[in-house]
Amino acid sequence: PDQKENTHFTVLIHELAEAFQKDFTKSTKERLLLTAGVSAGRQMIDNSYQVEKLAKDLDFINLLSFDFHGSWEKPLITGHNSPLSKGWQDRGPSSYYNVICQFLKGAKITRLQDQQVPYAVKGNQWVGYDDVKSMETKVQFLKNLNLGGAMIWSIDMDDFTGKSCNQGPYPLVQAVKRSLGSL
Repeated sequence: PDQKENTHFTVLIHELAEAFQKDFTKSTKERLLLTAGVSAGRQMIDNSYQVEKLAKDLDFINLLSFDFHGSWEKPLITGHNSPLSKGWQDRGPSSYYNVICQFLKGAKITRLQDQQVPYAVKGNQWVGYDDVKSMETKVQFLKNLNLGGAMIWSIDMDDFTGKSCNQGPYPLVQAVKRSLGSL
């Protein structure tokens, strides 16, 4: 996005925040939350968002962590879809979990200790993914930072039938829910 689009987005968010507040003062309903799903890529953040202004108007900023790595990288590298790190505080698309569970049969699974996430290798294929343990670790990380909650993108990427991973329906969502507790 160019600077004009950057400014328009910031103005839109500000106007929405004002409208939400105005609506709240006129009604007996709870104030609507204003949130945004934004790129996690450093260059995109720097070029696309007025972070300080957006942070004043948004109730939650949710990072789309699949933006950490992708085809735009030269040389093309492999990286985890959502490594555990502070991201915005310091200033490759994921796959469906049920498909990953099938891929894991016969794959060599390794856990990256620094990012606390698993990856699997089978032949010439490498897959970075989240599992129940990495989701629990990420929730503990956000609780340690006193962040307001978690976002899952997207719910249909979990094992919704519970049959592929043999962990019950929505094992990743359930891990987040259990780990969040009463936050």
